[in-house]
Amino acid sequence: MATKGSTTSLVSLASPGSLLKTIHATSRGSVASVESQLNGYAPLPVTQTLSASKIPVNGIEAITDVNDPDELFVKYPVAHIKAIQNRFRADADAKQEELRQMVGERYRDLLQASTSIISLSASSKHVLGALEDMSNTVPSREQICSPVRPAHTRKDDAQLQSLQSLSTHIKLLLDAPEHIWRLLERKQYLRAAWLFLLAGVVHRALINDDADIEESWESHGIDVEEQFPLVQRQWETVSQLRSQITHKSTLSLREHSMSSIDVCATLLTLHFLDSRPLVDTLSVLLAQRRRTVTSVLSTAVEGNGSIHPQKARTNPKKSKIRKSVVQEVKGRLQAVLDVISRTVSTARDIFQEDVEPYHQSMIRRVLAFIQSDSSTSSANALPKDLQLTTSGLLTDLPSSTHLLYLPPNIKAYKPYVDLSSSSAVVQQSSLRTKVRDWFDAAINEFETVAETWLEDLSSIEEVWRVRKMLLKWLRSGSELQEAERARLRTVLDTMYRKRISHLWRAALLDVDTGFQGKLSSVVDNLDESENDGSTIMDAFTAIPSLDVPQSSGIAVPNIESFLKYKMTIRRHLSGRTTLLDRVLEALEVPVRELRRSMDMIKSDKDDSEGLTASLLHEYRLEANKSCSTVLDILVSTLNNLSDNLPLKKIIFIGQIADALSSTSEFSKNISCSAEVANNFKVRTKDLYLKTVERWRNRSVESAVQVYWRYLAASQRRDTATTELSRVSRPSAALMRCLSLLVESVQQISITRSDPGEGPEDETLRAFITSLLGSADGELSGVSANDIFPDLLFLRKVIELWGDGWHDVSELITSAMEKLGTELNTVSEDSISDSLFRTQLLLEPLLPRMALKGNSGKQTALLRLGPPAPESTVNPVIDLVKPSVRFGLLLVESTFFQ
Repeated sequence: MATKGSTTSLVSLASPGSLLKTIHATSRGSVASVESQLNGYAPLPVTQTLSASKIPVNGIEAITDVNDPDELFVKYPVAHIKAIQNRFRADADAKQEELRQMVGERYRDLLQASTSIISLSASSKHVLGALEDMSNTVPSREQICSPVRPAHTRKDDAQLQSLQSLSTHIKLLLDAPEHIWRLLERKQYLRAAWLFLLAGVVHRALINDDADIEESWESHGIDVEEQFPLVQRQWETVSQLRSQITHKSTLSLREHSMSSIDVCATLLTLHFLDSRPLVDTLSVLLAQRRRTVTSVLSTAVEGNGSIHPQKARTNPKKSKIRKSVVQEVKGRLQAVLDVISRTVSTARDIFQEDVEPYHQSMIRRVLAFIQSDSSTSSANALPKDLQLTTSGLLTDLPSSTHLLYLPPNIKAYKPYVDLSSSSAVVQQSSLRTKVRDWFDAAINEFETVAETWLEDLSSIEEVWRVRKMLLKWLRSGSELQEAERARLRTVLDTMYRKRISHLWRAALLDVDTGFQGKLSSVVDNLDESENDGSTIMDAFTAIPSLDVPQSSGIAVPNIESFLKYKMTIRRHLSGRTTLLDRVLEALEVPVRELRRSMDMIKSDKDDSEGLTASLLHEYRLEANKSCSTVLDILVSTLNNLSDNLPLKKIIFIGQIADALSSTSEFSKNISCSAEVANNFKVRTKDLYLKTVERWRNRSVESAVQVYWRYLAASQRRDTATTELSRVSRPSAALMRCLSLLVESVQQISITRSDPGEGPEDETLRAFITSLLGSADGELSGVSANDIFPDLLFLRKVIELWGDGWHDVSELITSAMEKLGTELNTVSEDSISDSLFRTQLLLEPLLPRMALKGNSGKQTALLRLGPPAPESTVNPVIDLVKPSVRFGLLLVESTFFQ
């Protein structure tokens, strides 16, 4: 039962003081294990070299001075030997633990020190021995004579050469794993595969499995399998690297940044090691790149944490192109498109055969180079990295000088290539089909995910910026064919169109809902405050001063306050009130942003006309719907207002309709069709006239009622005026009615136009017509002396309007004839003088064209001219008797109380 390994298992220590050497030997047990494997023996733990003077085991006497292990096995059974072995091992572990506890953290340093001490001791002994030999040799130098060496025979030279060749074979086999791993780390998979195949040839040469070898090792007295069992074990280690090479080379195909040369070398690796046909290697390439596309898409989706625009939209007034978001979305899209572009171009570079000036594909030219001599002209058509030979591979390896003793047949080794085989040919139809199918599948997968990425862009400007950057890359950076570029551009334009359409639909929807909400809010709260800012007096409100903050004594302009000040000035110049401007801003501001976006799309010279035309057509349809919606909102709001509500609500709707039909640029900026824009202005103008009509009817009706009520009250009022003064001027009731009409006209803020075209003449016409129409039922209790001057005054007013008022003048004349002719003595000059004196009060009811007064001069304020200074001044309206405190009272509060 004794073995060779048992010889070293129970060797005693030379002395009890060699504890450090023992621990050192214990720590280096892995080295001893490797050396034992190289010698073909199973290693035993080094701790078995420990011994003790007396160690009783199961009643057996202590073992002392056992020099021969065979004797130990003779005296004791196997069970006792194992017990002794375990006891020795436990003793060694205990000593090591004691040493660790004794030295603490310095245990490793102590081991290193022990190693250094032992090495120094051995070196010093060697030096001493060498010096002693030198001292013994120098005195006898003269006696030294060169030895006579026997002449070497050819047999000895052949033996030496065979041993050198054997050592070279074994060295290549031993170094192959390290070299292969180094090549794998450098991603040189073809070289690693070539070296692996070369190692297989060397192994077959060592074990004489190759029948082409004329001379075997046995002819030189060398039995490799018997004398060098390491060869077989090493080959088993090397053979396991085949799967590692193929696996790593397959995974490397997912790197889309690899050049076509590196990809070609990797595919040749699969072709040589796995015996894959070239068509299968193309399928492997496309399959791995498909995983790359999926990985890039999923990675970008997982890293997408931005908020979608429909969930949180930015303020249109402050909307800017967010450069970081644009760059992020552009980077995601371009990363996927770059993988697709590089994959398609790489597949064509490697397998396409109609590439000039060489008609064969790259991979076929490499196979042809391998099959032929490297000195042929085909080598000039290949890159240097693909011109691989065994001699070149061995030269690049470390310690390549030792490999010069390899036989020529091994140094000239080439992997077997059969160019006539179907496995070494890729049909061009198959190439086109596979590439086209892969491209279509990748584009479909990309389109599904890319639409969600575009949702991070919250404005049309951002979408268009991404499109321009990708177009620039598609024209200059992509390696696709023209048809593939057109297909990719069509897919991208479809995504852009969907996103832009969604953005402007959402923007137009916000315009409609925002306008409706703002209008409803303002109209509902319009009667809650007397000073709501909707009157004409809002134009005379002082503009707040520009707020310029001080910073260290220096005025620093604030851009926000400046823009606010600028908008206030523009609002005052346009004649808009505060509430009117607030409602119209809900329409004009977002539409102005959309107009800027549309102008940007129109001005893009790099864009194709088809996409621009389709985008503008789709937008124009949505803009037409938005215009109709805005108009419907105004009409429905006006129809929902009852006649018993305050007039200012109706007036406010009319002001909005008037602004939209005249001064507002809403219909222009929304970029609707010309027909819809004209129709919008016409309908808003009609809506404005409708509100004016409702306003006029209620104002005239109210004024007529006030006239007859005040006229009847004046009959009972005891006034200080004489009868002559009463008939020489219009009545106070008429002046009160006309003042109410003027106030109502100012409230609606009628835009003045040419004579005969404005609504103010229609208001005066309606008042006179209604007044005369109701006179038949009201004249019974009214004195003719009160109404005759009023009719004469009204006739003087309508004479200012020209020839278009003959019908109204005839009505007044007819009414005056009914009252009788006894009042014809009323002076028309006094009536005209009253008109001259009240022209400022009645200015909104008078025509724009001014008439010359008695002096023949025309002033800026007195458009009818100044009254005659020599005329007798009579009060135009009835005044109360002045009191002592008259100067402290408000004039407004004393009139008609």
